[in-house]
Amino acid sequence: MSGVSFGGDLRRRSVLGPSPVDLFGGGADALAVSLRRRPEDLATLQRDLVRTGVDILLAPTAATTASALHRTGQAYRAAALTAAAVEISRDAIGSPGAGPWVFGEVPALPGARDLEEALTHVERLVTSAIDGVWVDAIDSDTTRAVLRSAAAHRLPVVVELDEERLDLADVLGHATTPWPIAMIVVRGAVPHALESALSALRVRFEHVPFGARLTPAASLASSDAVAIVQAWWALPHDGLVALGVGGVHAQTALGAAQG
Repeated sequence: MSGVSFGGDLRRRSVLGPSPVDLFGGGADALAVSLRRRPEDLATLQRDLVRTGVDILLAPTAATTASALHRTGQAYRAAALTAAAVEISRDAIGSPGAGPWVFGEVPALPGARDLEEALTHVERLVTSAIDGVWVDAIDSDTTRAVLRSAAAHRLPVVVELDEERLDLADVLGHATTPWPIAMIVVRGAVPHALESALSALRVRFEHVPFGARLTPAASLASSDAVAIVQAWWALPHDGLVALGVGGVHAQTALGAAQG
């Protein structure tokens, strides 16, 4: 979807949806099983996220790689469950062409086997008619390979970096590198640390939109949503085109922040 673009109106920043894997009781393994046995569970979750006003809805395809599905003996279902995760996420939006973009998750894990699986996973997402690829940049070689594959398919990419692993930005090259990078998102738990990380990256990527994702500690109680929202508003808003919350409290925090 070459029309994906961020930052057209900075008065209203895009809202990043959290990974359903973070919100699903039982994590990735339970979500993968549910996709086959109780797909309505994911449908309900995604519809709730759409109602909170997210602009990017993540299809939980980090849970449908062959590597992830191997833990529950379902690796051979990777293609079918990836397609199901995307379809359910699209259906949650309602009218075609309306609502948020749907991006598919690709974890860029280390190792030759996981690199090949990441490339295969991009192919699965292409056949599922995804709007773009959301890369969790964990390993430099795999991240680079995914970017090349996405470029070959003209798929826009959002690259998410942890604030403590900014060295992985080296694989993104410079602003003139022909990667289809729609946005770079930096995640972290402390607003001022995120601000420092974003400042360092902006020097290198002047023409790439940036977003930030707050990832509060899982040990926080859900009643601490107010504290999470306060941290949300403490994020360095200037120059950001998107904001999001990650982790198990994301849905509660997003609802409160949007309200």
